Amino acid sequence: MNLRMIALVFALAFVLLPARARADDEFQTHYANAETLTAAEDYAGALKELAAAYQLKQPPRLLYEMARAHQKLGDGKQALELYRKYLIAEANPDPMVKADVDAQLKLLAALEPPPAPPVIIQRVESPPLERMPPFHYEVHHDRGLMAAGISLLATGYGAAVISGAIFASIGAPASGDGSDPAGNLAAAGGTLIIPVVGPLISSLVYRSTFWSVPWSLVDGAAQVAGLAMIIAGARVHKRVPVFTDRLFLSPYASAGGGGILASGRF
Repeated sequence: MNLRMIALVFALAFVLLPARARADDEFQTHYANAETLTAAEDYAGALKELAAAYQLKQPPRLLYEMARAHQKLGDGKQALELYRKYLIAEANPDPMVKADVDAQLKLLAALEPPPAPPVIIQRVESPPLERMPPFHYEVHHDRGLMAAGISLLATGYGAAVISGAIFASIGAPASGDGSDPAGNLAAAGGTLIIPVVGPLISSLVYRSTFWSVPWSLVDGAAQVAGLAMIIAGARVHKRVPVFTDRLFLSPYASAGGGGILASGRF
């Protein structure tokens, strides 16, 4: 029994580790493609690869590189916004990168069109009533890990249900005394319908190497691993920054009335 538990642990690790490794490999592939396209001055293509990499991981450095790509494409407004978000997200920026970002912010700010002439309103001098922060945090679960677990569990359980139904039908005993090996096969096939632990119970009901090894160490391990991934993903609570623009609310009064004036970037 101890050897079986050890085998299950190894099977679980064998299933979980490649899923995480595939995500890392996909991120590195997109990032390497972005570097190659940037070197070839294909900034539109590089921007697509950087955006795909950012969907997998959100290191602040990608905000800086996406800002540079937008700037190369002539989209100064988007580049300006991404440079600012980089400074917010990166707590300890590299000094050289920080100096470059500051220089680009000054350059892009100088190129921004002048604001429209303000509407003349008689204001009541008062401090702003409310100021919203540039970003806030939301708690997210690891949806990618949960989706992978659901897929793995569904695949393993679907195979077990189909196979269990087939074996239960073809292995039905002619007599009901339970002595017929075919009866054990029918009972073992029926237990496969039980989710997660069904393959393990089946290997105990019909003790045969050609039966127990694939069902307990492959399908059973896949279902256990899928359930473990779903639970692990649900237990993850990642604080994800959600960016917003600054908003100021101020009271005003005029000859025609008064109210609250909202100003900022929308």
